[in-house]
Amino acid sequence: DQWRVEPIQDRYVRRFLETAFQTHARVVLIIPPPLPRVLQRRESMGAEKAYETYLQKLQGDYPRLEVVDGRHASYGDELHSDAIHLNIDGAREFSMALGNFLVEQPTAGSSTSSWTQIPPYQAGRATSTLALEDINASRRATQQGQGVRR
Repeated sequence: DQWRVEPIQDRYVRRFLETAFQTHARVVLIIPPPLPRVLQRRESMGAEKAYETYLQKLQGDYPRLEVVDGRHASYGDELHSDAIHLNIDGAREFSMALGNFLVEQPTAGSSTSSWTQIPPYQAGRATSTLALEDINASRRATQQGQGVRR
């Protein structure tokens, strides 16, 4: 499948960007890491190039749009719940890498766009001990609470 943006999607993306930039908000578009084999397949089909071209066009039209690209960060099977969604460990690792990037890149309000790659995954880089809840934990909690009045 070749990637393409639907006109209605493009219209709403542009409306969002116009509103955000009118209020001087920092806009960071985050591309999370898929499984490396999925990325390789999408690259071989040309889908990633089409997506990149669209985002680059957006950056041309909205020069302050920042892109943080995690596609080549090599988050493996152990960090995914499926081909494109990170599991709780992957989300923790990626969130820490993203947080570090945002702290280290004070480009809010810059007049130029940027496209930055998230560094390659390194096991144990995340040091957060926050208790996180993923979709499965939420599902279990809501199922256990069925019939219980609060």
